Amino acid sequence: MNAQHIIDRYMEELNAELANMPDVERENAICELKGHITAFVQDRIKAGLSEEELQEAVETEFSHPKELAEAMRDDGGEMKRRGSLLGKSWLSVLLIAAIIALPLLPPDYRHLPLVVYLTVLAGYVWKRKKLMMFAGVRKNKLRSQKEIVTISRVGAAYLLFLAVLLLLQPFLNASVVLLLIAVSCAAFFLFLNVK
Repeated sequence: MNAQHIIDRYMEELNAELANMPDVERENAICELKGHITAFVQDRIKAGLSEEELQEAVETEFSHPKELAEAMRDDGGEMKRRGSLLGKSWLSVLLIAAIIALPLLPPDYRHLPLVVYLTVLAGYVWKRKKLMMFAGVRKNKLRSQKEIVTISRVGAAYLLFLAVLLLLQPFLNASVVLLLIAVSCAAFFLFLNVK
């Protein structure tokens, strides 16, 4: 088995798993992914990996074709469920409700709608592994499934940290809260750039 055979077999398995996806969408996804896998395999060959190690490295980096196809179908299904008018997203509706609720609440409780929103958003990022809401991710969309999971977990933890910080805000000095937000934001985006 040579490197090209490993790539072809992976792509054939993925293509079979994506049989229910529209042809154009499937072909575009396969073509883009094949370029990434080919570059990955060439780098690993230069590093001196054996064929068995190469096969394992491909599945570790890109996950098993069945798992990758499932993730791709989930992304495609979510895109189809979206409509117009703010994407008919429940997250958008929740954000609007939080903004409307802010002036209606007593001053001591005005942070609570944002805490709820950040907590729900953290759960959404953790479960759905949606990274596009983080501006730093948009620069480099070509990430492996393993990196996506890691970034989504760290992103969810970051959002929860902000929610807890807002909850503790009445007990902390405003400058301390702002400093913690600035430092955590810088650390998170530094992590994205390094990752």
